[in-house]
Amino acid sequence: YERAKGINDLLLELHRDFEMADTSNYEKFKLIIVPSQACLSAEEGEMLNTYAQNGGSIIVLGEGALVEGDTTKTALNIGAKVVGKSPYNFDFTLLKSDTLMSEDMVSSPFLNYESGLRMEPTEGTVLAAVREPYFNRTYEHYSSHRETPYRLEDSSYPAVLKNGNIIFFAHALDHLYTEHGVRLHRELLKNAIDLLYPDPILQVENLPSVGRVNLLQQGDKNRYVVHLLYSPPIQRGAVRVIEDFLPVPDVGITLRVPEQVKKAYMIPGNQPLELTSDQGTVAVTVPEFTMHTGVVFEY
Repeated sequence: YERAKGINDLLLELHRDFEMADTSNYEKFKLIIVPSQACLSAEEGEMLNTYAQNGGSIIVLGEGALVEGDTTKTALNIGAKVVGKSPYNFDFTLLKSDTLMSEDMVSSPFLNYESGLRMEPTEGTVLAAVREPYFNRTYEHYSSHRETPYRLEDSSYPAVLKNGNIIFFAHALDHLYTEHGVRLHRELLKNAIDLLYPDPILQVENLPSVGRVNLLQQGDKNRYVVHLLYSPPIQRGAVRVIEDFLPVPDVGITLRVPEQVKKAYMIPGNQPLELTSDQGTVAVTVPEFTMHTGVVFEY
């Protein structure tokens, strides 16, 4: 549950509309994210490998790449073989500067509060390397910082590896984000999604991370509705209270759908919005909303 919640939180804060996939419906998706728990049988792994060979894309986190019940083997063709768990309590990630994964990221190694899997690459492209610390910080080996500094050379084990349409993360980003809340991990996942899924159905700009977005198609009414929500709660004792409703200005929405969109407007109030079209997309800017609004795209 914790790993699924971690992915859920990451995608909600990235404003990516998503659904749960299983063996009955996975083929309808262009991108599937596998959580960092060994949850795939060998047969399910082969199904997803075939899906990737046929054009689908997969992001897999940590032990999610391994066979459930036999974590010495990989369930997915990630381009690496299992070495085992790192002996270090933590490590660092260094992105390769010549890849799209480095966009809007720091150029120096950044800390992972828990170390990743050691995997030996056999094929594919290393997008980020692991920098291991000199030692674990213990009474026997002391460092004045909580985390010992990283070594000056890359380890033999990648932090991020791309093999065809599959991107493998050595670290359990879902668990790390739930436990430690490092924004760099969220942005790292965003870059991986953008690399494998460059033309999403829905894109939103200028919505704060605690804002929420949801896309609904109402085919019987020939329209899409994009719901925007911004009402951050405050923890007060044992309850979470929503009482501050700040206006959110200039939220951009871009929609990529096969239908010919004719007009767009905000509800309630039916306030018309100016539509712009470009290379198969339509876009609007919501001038301002408070708490909630729906943006209707009629076709």
